[in-house]
Amino acid sequence: MIEVIWNNLESFVTFATILISGYIFFNDPIRRWRFFGYRPSVLVILIDPSLKIVVFVNSGGSWTFSQGGVYNSDIYEAVEDVLRRDLSLKPDEYRLFYTKVAGKATLSKDWQKNYPIFGGVAFSSEIKGKAYIACMVMIDSKMIKEMGYGVSEYKVVDQLEASEIFKDSVKNESKLKILKYCLTESGKATSLWAETMGI
Repeated sequence: MIEVIWNNLESFVTFATILISGYIFFNDPIRRWRFFGYRPSVLVILIDPSLKIVVFVNSGGSWTFSQGGVYNSDIYEAVEDVLRRDLSLKPDEYRLFYTKVAGKATLSKDWQKNYPIFGGVAFSSEIKGKAYIACMVMIDSKMIKEMGYGVSEYKVVDQLEASEIFKDSVKNESKLKILKYCLTESGKATSLWAETMGI
């Protein structure tokens, strides 16, 4: 018996390595999304917990949460890049409270051409859509003083008004579902923040 195991040890180790590698690869949503043709992105939900409001930016003619691509699997860096770009915020002016996988939105064929897949192993050479990680970020809304690159204006709204804005401006059903989910999560984040901080 020991001789059989010893003779097949190399095969067993190879098989175990493949299984473990596959598990690690597919357990990481960013790698999994890239493999199946989705561009990983962060949706940054800026929340002022004391006022129970969220911050919207107007980028490209529509109101939404700040968002941007995840380029090297570092969520903190992606959030920092997005907030520096959109609202000229420094890392010490906000706090990333928690993150949650929000879902995928398929892009139209016209938009797919704008997002080529670079590097890494992918099942498809064409991008299918974007996959979002919702990032709940706590901030005192008075810290927002200026707009950055690509943002024409920003506004601070309560959750009810935010929901109405989404209904009026977002046409992509899968994206609308993700944004509504993020809005629900922002309410939970506000409550959890208050509990954590003992407010």
